[in-house]
Amino acid sequence: MNPRDSLRQAFARGLGRAFEPATLRTLARSVFGPLRSSRPRALANLVEQVLQISTGHERQAFYLALQGLEDRDQASLRHLSAGSTYRWAKRNLMDLRGGLDGLHVLEIGPGHSLGVGTLLCAAGVERYYGVDLTPLATTRSDFYRAVRDELDRVPLWGGDGSARRSFLEHWDRVIDLSEDEARWSPALTYLAPQDAADLPLPDDSLDVVFSCSVLEHVSDLDAVLREQRRVLKPGGSCFHQVDFRDHRLGSSSRDFLQVPDWESTIGPADYTNRLRLSEVLAAVDRAGLTLDPDRLAPGPVEPLAPGERERLTPRFRRMSRTDLETLGLCFAARVT
Repeated sequence: MNPRDSLRQAFARGLGRAFEPATLRTLARSVFGPLRSSRPRALANLVEQVLQISTGHERQAFYLALQGLEDRDQASLRHLSAGSTYRWAKRNLMDLRGGLDGLHVLEIGPGHSLGVGTLLCAAGVERYYGVDLTPLATTRSDFYRAVRDELDRVPLWGGDGSARRSFLEHWDRVIDLSEDEARWSPALTYLAPQDAADLPLPDDSLDVVFSCSVLEHVSDLDAVLREQRRVLKPGGSCFHQVDFRDHRLGSSSRDFLQVPDWESTIGPADYTNRLRLSEVLAAVDRAGLTLDPDRLAPGPVEPLAPGERERLTPRFRRMSRTDLETLGLCFAARVT
C-alpha cells in the first residue's frame, strides 16, 4: 500500500471516530447519494472528495483537524511518506553529487510537511529551501515530535545504535520543538507562498533542485525550468519525478485527455497541465539544461485500449503512442 492510500485510510479512521455512524451516513448521502459500498470504503471516498474539492488552505485546516484524532497514525504515515521521498532524494543526491555534506538544495513542492528537508539537513545538507505556491506544510511541534519518535523506533538509516543517536542529535540541531510551533535552524528555509518560476534566490546559488510529482501541476513549466537554470551553479543538477496520469477521483490514467483545455481546469483543486513525455523533454531543452541520458527513465507504460485514441481531444489524438502510453518520467539534467 502506498503512503497516499495509507493516509486516506487514516483519515477515514479519524472520521469514523469523530462522528456517529448515522451522522456519517447522512453526510455521505448529502454528497454521494445512497451508499453502495462498505463503510470504510465510503469513508475513504468521502475523504477523497473533501481533498479534491477543497483549496490548499482548506486542506491544511482539514489535516490539522484530523491530526488531533490520529496523531500516532499520522506520525507513522508521515514518517513513511517523508522517509520514502527522503531515501529517493538522498539516493539521487549521492549519485549526482557524491554526497550530501555542504550542499545547497531546493525542493519544489514539499507539500504538507517539511520532514524531507529536515531529514536532509540532519543528514548533512548545508542549506535546504522548500518552495510551495501554497503554505501547506505544518509547523506544529507535536507532529514533528511524533515523527522524531517514529525515527527513533523505525530508523531510515543503517548502522548501529550510535548511528541512530548521531542522526537524532543532528535532527535536534535542525529543528527546535520546545514550543507549540516548531522552529528551524537557518539551514532550512520555507518559501511559501512562492512561485517556483520567480525564486528570491541569487543566480548560481544552488547545487541541486528536485521535485517529486510536482511538475505536472505547474502552469508554466518553461518558466519553472528556466528559473532552475538561473539559480543552479555551473555544473549544478536537477532531478524530477513527473506523473502524467489523470489525478481526478475515479478517473483512469488518460480520462482527462478527453476534455478540452478549458474544461480540464474545472473541478479538482489540484491543477494539472496535461503535458506529455515529449513536451516535458522539449521544455528541459529549451531551458538550456542538459539531460543525463543515463538517468532518463520513462514509465510506467499503459497500452491504449481499442478505440481510446478516437475519444481523445484533437490535441492529444495527434500525439505519438509513446506520449500517450507513458504515464510517468524520472529524469536528471545539469547546467553545462
